[in-house]
Amino acid sequence: MPRPSWNVKPTDQVPLVLESDRNGTVTRRLESARWSLVAPFTKQLVSKYPTFNARSETAAEKATFAASVRSKRAIIPIYM
Repeated sequence: MPRPSWNVKPTDQVPLVLESDRNGTVTRRLESARWSLVAPFTKQLVSKYPTFNARSETAAEKATFAASVRSKRAIIPIYM
């Protein structure tokens, strides 16, 4: 089980729950992922412009975030 953290920094590994639907069978799984967002048009994992501070009010309108807002979802578990 991942350890609790009160300060998740960009590029830290965090646990998340992903869901897949294959031929009508829905599967959820716990995975580790890098806390950040890589734009679909980016060719490298590292960018000179940070992309981890999307504003919920405008994320769907920005080219960097729009596709992810429409189709990429995950649950980020928290520990209290």
